[in-house]
Amino acid sequence: MELTSSEYTNCSGLQDKENINVCNNLALECINDKIVKQCEFYFSDANILKDQFLLKLVKSSKEGWVDLTVVANFKKMQSLSKDISVIRKSLAASTKLQISDDGKTVRRIEPLPEWDKAVYFRSIILSDFPDSASVTVESIQEFFTKNGYPPSLVRVLYPNRKVPPDLKRSQILHNQLGVKTCAVVEFPNRSDASEAISLSRSHWEQIYVHLLCKL
Repeated sequence: MELTSSEYTNCSGLQDKENINVCNNLALECINDKIVKQCEFYFSDANILKDQFLLKLVKSSKEGWVDLTVVANFKKMQSLSKDISVIRKSLAASTKLQISDDGKTVRRIEPLPEWDKAVYFRSIILSDFPDSASVTVESIQEFFTKNGYPPSLVRVLYPNRKVPPDLKRSQILHNQLGVKTCAVVEFPNRSDASEAISLSRSHWEQIYVHLLCKL
């Protein structure tokens, strides 16, 4: 049985609507995943002890709860969604974070980690980038990841900005901190950090790159 032109048009329209719905659902799922990933990063072992603002909020609550509206107002979260109900619904699927029963606060499931002094031996500092280099958290993360050494944490520090407390002592060894644009990159282990140094020197000429804690 052949379809009439009007029947064919109706079927085609239904297919278009179905395709649009599928695309919309996939896009929403992608955004939800990004929201979870970004928020889990904020509260991660790699970031939480170095983020003085967030750490203070966590410690100010006996049980580690942080107002969800505060987290939702972080710049990168705002770029994903400005709708707190979307953020709340997304985080309900997280295996590392917990939303309170009233939906107003969020916290880590695991207790805060202890400070790991070994982090200085698996972190590197880069400075004196060529003018053509893109020095952003995203570009540095992408560079090392695509070359097989995904970082645990990337921080880009700009001139005349306050140096984070955990890097204050490192200024003695690396006077670029607070003076020049620097990238401080933490890796899961010392071996990856050493390989990342070699990789950086071969990729950028005259780059300043060393372990954060010189041997």
